[in-house]
Amino acid sequence: MKLHAFVRRPYFRRAAKLGGHKLLLLSLLLGLGTNQGAFASVNRPTDAYPTRSLEAQLAAYLGYPPALHNRQGVVMISFRLTAANRLTNLQVHSQEKALNEYIAERLTGKFVSPEARSRQAVYLVRLRFRLR
Repeated sequence: MKLHAFVRRPYFRRAAKLGGHKLLLLSLLLGLGTNQGAFASVNRPTDAYPTRSLEAQLAAYLGYPPALHNRQGVVMISFRLTAANRLTNLQVHSQEKALNEYIAERLTGKFVSPEARSRQAVYLVRLRFRLR
């Protein structure tokens, strides 16, 4: 049985005829092409993890309240989230009526991305106001 010339010739003889540059290029292309899926992807979905805490997200909607008159302090707020992650049933736990109105006006209906859903669906957040 007579074999085809391609089969009879060993691989290294065929490779030697290619030349140094072509052989290097061919081996690089073959190596890179076959190892594409060998590495794990480090990309994770952007919406899987919130980028900031609830406090930081809510503070971004607020400035320094004029009702504080150059004072600093902590105000507690409680709220629920709709299915679209918008604030509803907002309650500000403060003694100052002007501060309560300012925070409620600024935050009601705003979008937040919670770290995890609360079992009771009521969130309690501490807002810190500092002098700058």
